[in-house]
Amino acid sequence: MSLLGRQTTSTRFIPYALILGAVGVFLLAEPALADDGWASHDAPEQAQSETPVRLLVKSRKPRATASMRLRFRRPGEQRYEKVHAQRKDKVLWEILLPAGAVKPPFLEYFIVLEDKKGKSHLIFASPQSPHRLRVTQASRSPLPSTKTPTPSNVKPAVPANAFPEASAPDTPQKLSPTSPSKAQAIYHRGGGQRKVMSQTGAIVEGRTGLSQQLRAESSLFASEQVSFLASRYEQDVYKAPSMVSVVGRDRIEGMGARSLIDILKSIQGLETSLHITGFDLVSVRGLQNDARILLLVDGQPLANPYDGRNYWNIPASHIERVEVIRGPGSALHGAGAFSAVVQVTTRKTKGLEVQLQGGSFETVNANISTGFANESQQGAVNTHFQYSTGPKLPIEKDALSEANVERPIDDMMTHATGYHGGLTASYQAKLGEAEQTRISGNLQIFGESRGPYIGYFDTVGPGSQLNWMLWSARLGLEQKLAENTFFNWRVYGGQHSVNRLLQLAPPGFSTPDRDGDGDDELFDEGVLAQLSYQTFNWGTEGHFTLKPNEQHTIVAGAEWDLAALPEDNFQLLFNRDLQGAVQPLGAVDGLEMPQNNICDVYGAEGPAGLGACRMTLAAFVQEEWRPTNDFSGTLGFRFTSFSDLDFEEGSDLQSALGITPRMALVWEPLPNWIIKTMAASSFRAPTFEEKYDQTPLAFSDQSAGVFVGNQTLSPEEVTTLELGTGYSMDIRNTRYAFFANAFASNVDQVIEHIDVTGGLTELTNQKGYDIVGLEGEARLTFPAGHVLFLNGSWHRAFWGHQEVDDQLSCRLYPWEDTLVEDCTLITDVPQLRANWGAYFNLEAWGAVAFSGHSGSPRKNNWRSQLEQLRNYEIASYTLVNWAYHSPEIFEGVNIRLLARNLLQEEIQDPVPRPDTDRMPGLLPRPGLEAYAYLIWRN
Repeated sequence: MSLLGRQTTSTRFIPYALILGAVGVFLLAEPALADDGWASHDAPEQAQSETPVRLLVKSRKPRATASMRLRFRRPGEQRYEKVHAQRKDKVLWEILLPAGAVKPPFLEYFIVLEDKKGKSHLIFASPQSPHRLRVTQASRSPLPSTKTPTPSNVKPAVPANAFPEASAPDTPQKLSPTSPSKAQAIYHRGGGQRKVMSQTGAIVEGRTGLSQQLRAESSLFASEQVSFLASRYEQDVYKAPSMVSVVGRDRIEGMGARSLIDILKSIQGLETSLHITGFDLVSVRGLQNDARILLLVDGQPLANPYDGRNYWNIPASHIERVEVIRGPGSALHGAGAFSAVVQVTTRKTKGLEVQLQGGSFETVNANISTGFANESQQGAVNTHFQYSTGPKLPIEKDALSEANVERPIDDMMTHATGYHGGLTASYQAKLGEAEQTRISGNLQIFGESRGPYIGYFDTVGPGSQLNWMLWSARLGLEQKLAENTFFNWRVYGGQHSVNRLLQLAPPGFSTPDRDGDGDDELFDEGVLAQLSYQTFNWGTEGHFTLKPNEQHTIVAGAEWDLAALPEDNFQLLFNRDLQGAVQPLGAVDGLEMPQNNICDVYGAEGPAGLGACRMTLAAFVQEEWRPTNDFSGTLGFRFTSFSDLDFEEGSDLQSALGITPRMALVWEPLPNWIIKTMAASSFRAPTFEEKYDQTPLAFSDQSAGVFVGNQTLSPEEVTTLELGTGYSMDIRNTRYAFFANAFASNVDQVIEHIDVTGGLTELTNQKGYDIVGLEGEARLTFPAGHVLFLNGSWHRAFWGHQEVDDQLSCRLYPWEDTLVEDCTLITDVPQLRANWGAYFNLEAWGAVAFSGHSGSPRKNNWRSQLEQLRNYEIASYTLVNWAYHSPEIFEGVNIRLLARNLLQEEIQDPVPRPDTDRMPGLLPRPGLEAYAYLIWRN
C-alpha cells in the first residue's frame, strides 16, 4: 500500500477546501486594515513642525478597554517608537506626539488598543500601512490671525490647547503650552536606544533592534513571535537555537481547542493518540513515551515520577500560550527533556471571565478565570470542572470473550464516564523603589476520576475506576544584581496520588481449582485489583543571566531535586493469591514490592520515611555569542548525577556523571532570511516503574507480554543533528512566513518493552533507533485579520536491534516502491502528517475557522517475530474541524460553536495485543462531536 494509503472521501475535499479558503481570504482581506469596532479616531492630515500633536481616540467598548498605545516613525526610519495613551474620561483617550518627533516632511503612525484580557487590536492603520501625517515648517513670524483659513481637503492637527479641562479623576494634569520646560520634547538616540520625553516628562523607549511587540502587533498570532524556552530569556522564535513552535491564545481560541492535546496535535512533528486505558499519548518524531517529553506548566514539571506519565488533560481555558522545543533539551532543562520540551503558560486574565460549555457525550463544563494587575502586582486564578459520559462505542471481542461467563451488551462498550477539574493560580510582585526585585508564585492542581475506556490486559473492564490527583507549587525570586546581571531562584514541590481499581475479569468469572479443595475458583465480583501509591518531589534551582557586553549572554546555574515514594506506600490489593485462588481483596503474600524499600542515596541510607527515591544533582552553563547582528553561536553543557544509577558500567566519576552538550549556529544572510544548524544530546533516567515494578507477577496468566522492572537499567540517550531555514516577507500588507528543517537522530540504550516470548520479560537497555525526518510550516497573515497556515512532517525511524528475515515493502522515501530486505521501520505512528487551518475575521459577524489534521497509514512494527504475527493496519485519516466565534451579542457576552470531525472520518488507534485470541479489533474513537460555549467577560 502506498504511504498515503487509501483515498478517502474526506481526503479528496482537501484541495477544494484550501482553494476556496484562499479565494475567500483574498476577497475579504482588502476592506479593512484595522478593527474599528473597538474605537474610532479622527486622524489629522497636517501638523506644524516641532509642535506637540494631541490626538483623540474614542473607545466604543470602554468597559472592555484596558489601554491604548500609538506607534510612530519619521521618514527613512524602519522602526516604530511607542507612546502610551492616557484616559481623558469614560470614553475618550488622549495621545501626545512629542514636539521633538514632529519634523518635516511627514510622520507615520498607527494605534493599538489592548482589552482587559490582554489581547491587542489594531484600531487605526497598521504597521504595513500607517497613517501619514504631513508636517509643515512652523512660521517664524507671528500669525496675523488665529483663524487662518484651512484648505477644505486638509484636516489640521488638534492644537495643544484644544482640550477642555476634564473632570474625570484619572485625567492627567493639564499642561501649559507656554511652559518652556514642557513645550519642548526631547528626542535623541544613544546606546542602541531611542528615547522620547513627552511633555509629561515620561520616557518612551524603543530599541533600535526589532521590537518583538511591534513585530507582532499586526498579526493575529501576536504571542507566537517570541521564544522564552530555548535559552531561558526572550528571543525571536526564528533566531532561537532550537526548533521551536509557539501557539498563542488567539490560535488556541481560533481553532476551538478544548485541551492541551488539541493544541499539540496542530504542531508539526507531534502526533497524539489514545491508550487502551483512556490516557492520551503524545509522540514526537515517531517515538511514543511520556517519560521522553518534559511537560512544564508555568515552569513546573507535571510528570508522575513513578511511571513518567504527563497530565495532558489541561483545559484550553487555562492556557495562554504553548511553546514546544522539538528535539533534545537536556542541556538547559534536565533529564526529562529527551525528545521534546512542552511549556504551558497559564492565562493571566484581567477582570472576570466565565465560560459555560455543553455538548456531545452529555458534556457539561464550567470555567472561571479572574485576575488583577497594577503597576507593582499581578495575580490570576483559573478553575474548571467537567463531567462527561464519554463515547459509548462497541467492542467486538476481548481476551475473555470466549470465557465461561456471559456479559451484558452494555459491558462490551467503551467506558469513559467521569469528571476532571483543576485550578491554576499565579502571583507576581515588584519590590523596592527601583523595582529590582520580583517575587512570584504558582500553584497547579488537577484531578480526574473516570472509567477505563476499555481496560487493562486486553479486557473490557466496566467496573474499573481510575483516579489521579496532583498538585505542584513554586516560589520564585528574580533579583537584578547589576545593569546586565540577573539572578533567578526557585523552590518547588509537588505530589501525585494514584488510586486505580482494575476489573480484570467480569463478575461470575471462574477458573479451575487452584487451592486444592476440588471446587472451581469463582469470582462473584470479577477479578479485581487495586493499585495505589503517592509520589513526592521537591527541589530548588538557581541560575544567573549575565550580559557582560552586547556580544555575549551567559546563563549558568545548578539544581537539586529529590523524587520519592513514601516508605511502604505502594500497595497492590488483589482478590486472588499468587496461585490464582480466591481471597478477599487484600495484599498478595509472597509478592516483592521493591518500591517500598528504604531510600538509597549514593550507597547510603536516605532520609527516613522514604521508599524508592532518586536524588538529582546538576549544573549547567550556556553562552550565546553574537559578534554581529546577523550571526550568533550558542554552546552549552549540563552535568548531571543520579543517586540511584550510573550512565555506564564502572565505579569512577565518568560512569556516575552524565554530560549533555548543545551547540547551535544562527545566521541571517539577508533581512528576514534565517539559517540555523544545531547539534545536541540528551538522556532520560528510567522511571521507578521501569526499575522496580513486579506487580505483573500477581496476574501473570492475564498480563501476557507485559514487562517487569529491572534495577540495573541505565539511562537512554539521544543525539540529534538539525538544519533549518526560514524566511518572512510582506507583500501588499500581507505577511508570508515559511520555515523548514531536517533532522537526524540516534537513540541508544533504549528502555522499551518489545515482546519476544509472549510472557513476562524483564526490561533491558537495547540498541535503539536511527531516525531521519523533515518538518515545515507556512503561514499567511492578512491585515484584515485573516490567517492561513499549513505545516507538516515526515520521518523514518529504523530499529537497530535485529534484522527481519522476511521482505517488507518499506520505502525510505514516499515516492519509492521497492522491497527492502532487513526492513525494521517503526510504523505504529503516522510517518507523514499535515495540519492546516484558515481563520476568517468577519468583523461585525464574528469570526469563523476551519482546521484539519491528516496522517498516513499505521501498521504493526516488525521488531520481533511476535510483532510480525500481531498484524494490524490503520488507514490514513483526515479530520476537519470548524469553529465559530460570535461578536459581542450583549455587553461582555459571546458565543462559540465547535464541531469536530465534520466528515465523520473513522479514527482508530492500536491495542497492545491485537492477537486473534485477545483483542483483534482496534481501539475505536468517536465520530462527529459538537460543543457550544457561552462566554461572559467583565
